[in-house]
Amino acid sequence: MEQINNFIYSLKSITKEQIISIIIAIVIAIIFKILSSVLSYWIIKILKLNGREKIKNSSFYNPLKGFFVLLGIYLSIMFLKIPLNINESLIKYINIIFRIILIIITAKGCNQALTSRQGIVVKLKNKMNHVEDRNISNNSIELLLKILKTIIYIIAGILIIQELGFDLKALIAGLGIGGVIITLAAQDTAKNLFGGVVILLDRPFKVGDYVQLLNYEGTVESITFRSTSIRTPDDSVLHIPNSEISSATITNWNELNKRRYKTSIELTLETPLEKVEEIKTQIEKMLSSEEKVYNNTISVKFQNILDNGIEIVVIAYLDITNYNEYLNLKEKINYNIMKILEKNGVKLAYKTQTIYVKN
Repeated sequence: MEQINNFIYSLKSITKEQIISIIIAIVIAIIFKILSSVLSYWIIKILKLNGREKIKNSSFYNPLKGFFVLLGIYLSIMFLKIPLNINESLIKYINIIFRIILIIITAKGCNQALTSRQGIVVKLKNKMNHVEDRNISNNSIELLLKILKTIIYIIAGILIIQELGFDLKALIAGLGIGGVIITLAAQDTAKNLFGGVVILLDRPFKVGDYVQLLNYEGTVESITFRSTSIRTPDDSVLHIPNSEISSATITNWNELNKRRYKTSIELTLETPLEKVEEIKTQIEKMLSSEEKVYNNTISVKFQNILDNGIEIVVIAYLDITNYNEYLNLKEKINYNIMKILEKNGVKLAYKTQTIYVKN
């Protein structure tokens, strides 16, 4: 504060030469302000940082402009250092402020570049798809970008703390119990971050998939830095930490190539074996006539002789992945099986119990 007061006091006894120096410094700042757009434009064009978008729409354009404006102000102050006899302590603070603002501008520019619409990200995604011969989902890209942005902010925060003269090790040690709490919270955050990375790389599901995990099932709505949101059949939304999902068994119903139909019918023990064979043949014929049934997967077998009747197990694979369509065809097949039994005059068995009473 004393250095600032001395600097203000020196301005009261300002000379003509110093006034000229101040004017020159202001001109330097104005020139950099005017040239900031042009310099930013040509740097982006030369380094090809704009991708497919226009240069002025590039994520680097505004941060570069801000840098040149800041540089102009900084050089103006450095130019006035000798003419105005600015104290070295004040210059030290100015240097610190300059570096902190520069760190903020750099971090902001890098994070603006890390959006799925920016050309640099589009190019990277295309290269990854070409090398791995697979399509990377937009959701995976968004999650990766969020992780990178967080890392950039953390690095920027550490650099700013160091510029302010704080010792990070001493600061953490001085937190005491608070440090332990922060460490434990960081562990949970790290677990969720790692889980998010696992989901990103392994890609067991994507937004829109219907999944079953951790005794829950539903449609994946979003995958964020911390958790994955799933909308359940009763229209509630679950937010499950990524650390739990990364170690869970996941069933992704959207990855089905076909669905399995299976049912068991139990005929009465009085049913003649000839009738059993006729029913088996008619069920096989009925399934073969269905367009969505794979004929080579049809299996109608006399499976077991039970206490109450004869068990026939019917198995077939259907060329259907949509769940509602599967239910419709399953219902149709069940109706047709019941019609076959009715047509042949065969009844289904039901559980009975005979009790003998001894006199």
